[in-house]
Amino acid sequence: MICRSCGHQIAANAIVCYKCGTPTEIPAPVAKQGPPALPRPLWPALLILVGLVALELWALANTGSGTPARWAVWGALALTVVSAAAWLRRR
Repeated sequence: MICRSCGHQIAANAIVCYKCGTPTEIPAPVAKQGPPALPRPLWPALLILVGLVALELWALANTGSGTPARWAVWGALALTVVSAAAWLRRR
């Protein structure tokens, strides 16, 4: 192998040129690795989701038929289900 800096003939497995000291290859930076990330547990989010749906179903049962409050509860329930489905799909 020939040194890219001075043109001196050096061994093929040399790390630096024997004549000028130029590195033969630029060493790759060593990536520091921390501890592996632990996956977050799923059960707290599912527990909150079940509680929210139960609360919305309770509110649905206790609102009058055809009232704006009942429509609001239906909207909240639909939004909860769609949001939960999107969140679970990302996970």
